Amino acid sequence: FSRTGLLQGRLMPKHIIIEKPNIQLKRLEDGTISFGFSSQEQETLTKPDEDQTDMFARVLGYIAKPGKEAANDSVIARLEGIEVRNARLLISDDSLGMSWRPPDFNAEMVSTNKGMKAHFSLPLPEVNGNESGVFVNLFYFWDDKNTFIETHLKKLQMAKIAAQVPMLDPYKNQEMILDMQLKALLDKQFKPQSAQLEIWSEEGIIAYDDIFDLPISYKDLVIDMEYDSKTKNISVDHTKVTLNDDLTLSLKSDLSLDLENTDNLLSGPVELHIDSLEQEKIDPLWPKPLRGDNSELWIVKKMSEGTFYDMWGKTQIKISKLPEGLDFDVQNVKAGFRFENMSLNYKSPLDTVRMANGPGLSLIHNS
Repeated sequence: FSRTGLLQGRLMPKHIIIEKPNIQLKRLEDGTISFGFSSQEQETLTKPDEDQTDMFARVLGYIAKPGKEAANDSVIARLEGIEVRNARLLISDDSLGMSWRPPDFNAEMVSTNKGMKAHFSLPLPEVNGNESGVFVNLFYFWDDKNTFIETHLKKLQMAKIAAQVPMLDPYKNQEMILDMQLKALLDKQFKPQSAQLEIWSEEGIIAYDDIFDLPISYKDLVIDMEYDSKTKNISVDHTKVTLNDDLTLSLKSDLSLDLENTDNLLSGPVELHIDSLEQEKIDPLWPKPLRGDNSELWIVKKMSEGTFYDMWGKTQIKISKLPEGLDFDVQNVKAGFRFENMSLNYKSPLDTVRMANGPGLSLIHNS
């Protein structure tokens, strides 16, 4: 603070607060992003105010790289931070032909000796008395140009969000309340070096007409994933969910992610395990893609009355990137189980085998 500078009318702020700005964010058809300010609230995109946009970009640029403004010539030469409160954001996507307005958000960026830290928050209405919203903390290191980002999604009601965000349309019929925490380290090209992802949800209902005949309830959903760029490995562990109050399944996988290999973007083994399940509970959960398969004939149709134990499934997945989108390939699907007190209708008119015990193995799909 300089008293002389104040008397002379020279102000050099260290922190700027912007209240209720109107921000426009637009993705063009070629994938580039257009960003700008408008002088008043709009429901459709208009031409941004170039003076406001240029000044805001200059301020952000200085905070991200302090020291490039001469103290004698620039009013922002000593600026350390900027805060945006209750910003109104209008988003448009030319490739989708859609636009939408998310809730108001807050943001803050501050320069430090080691780097730039930033905070972003998008509060949403409380869900069952619990805090809801999107909260992001970020730190950009001056020395190695790496960025650490930590994101928390709290109590997100996917159906309500999907109703406002067109690209999330597949979730509009899902009664899901999700929590998510993502921690990631990005290099100077913003490529992930390491990442940890946790997702959890107490209960909900999922409905995918292409996969299941009827909506399926779930509870105690937990997903835990880690990524390491050195090994290009995605590890999926401690992942569990209970479906229709009867089926508790766990998932493990060690996948290889290669962002530069479009022919083999993501690949590796996936394992599924179920401790026990009554045979009569299988039919509502049987996926549509396997309807009519030989596995359905034996496991769903010819077996009855007993209980399956130690059910497992293994497969190899491969995802490739094509010009028209992603190609998903599943190979070498195998499944095994034990059964007790099972009735087996091998072939009419032979008598049904009852109270049968034993193991089972099924090769469902080779390629």
